Amino acid sequence: MSKKENNTIKWLIPVAISSAIGYTAYRIHCYKKELPKRLFQQVCNSLKQRGNIQNSWFDCTLKSKNIDGDLISGYEGGVTLIENNKTHYYEFFIDKKTREVAQFHKKQKAE
Repeated sequence: MSKKENNTIKWLIPVAISSAIGYTAYRIHCYKKELPKRLFQQVCNSLKQRGNIQNSWFDCTLKSKNIDGDLISGYEGGVTLIENNKTHYYEFFIDKKTREVAQFHKKQKAE
């Protein structure tokens, strides 16, 4: 192996490793940023089977909530749903770890 080839390999390996680490970090960042939106979309899609969604909201800020004695990190949201020509308002909390609805309850009146 010539000296020129050896020098090329010396800088090429660190560049390749740095690029791989940077790309992986970018993918993780994108995944974490998109996770709340995907979870909200899953909830909305399942509720569409019950009726028409009139309005909805979702807070992408990670929150902690005490549910049944367990402290759970996740996201909260709400949906106004038309079921059998009646308006119902639901609020929910999605567990970030399990990616499932940890709490779902119906409010008396739609707001």
